[in-house]
Amino acid sequence: MALAVTHIILTIVVIDLYRDYIAKKKFPTKYVLIGGIAGLLPDLDIPFGWIYNLATESTASFHGTFTHSMLIPIALAVVAALVFKTKRKSKIWMLLAVSAFGWFFHLVLDCLFNPYRLFLPFLATACPFNASQELVIGLDAVILLAWLVHEEWAHRIRDYI
Repeated sequence: MALAVTHIILTIVVIDLYRDYIAKKKFPTKYVLIGGIAGLLPDLDIPFGWIYNLATESTASFHGTFTHSMLIPIALAVVAALVFKTKRKSKIWMLLAVSAFGWFFHLVLDCLFNPYRLFLPFLATACPFNASQELVIGLDAVILLAWLVHEEWAHRIRDYI
């Protein structure tokens, strides 16, 4: 499983790169942060499991089940598209879109390192990938370093220090 920092930072980097180089209309950076936070939301099943286990004195684990279903980011993306089509001036569609992307990106990262079942409750087939856990150890450091180099090159962040 990818680390929490990896889920957040990689999602932020990808959304920020999209914002800088692909988006025709630049959107506020707060949506980049929201997408990064949404990249961690599927792991809410972990603290919910802790609370459930404390309340019931059991050792149940919910991690990798329903919050790790691809149906959630698909539903968020569909709602974002519907809101965009009906209320273009509303910024809610952007919130939903970056949340869908963050959630989706979390699932992609987890799929690389764990055999999660991404289409629960409809399909029980697991992810076919199994990347090395050693890759996880330095992944966030490499991502963060590359992003800082990009930010210095593209936005001259040293001017803000």
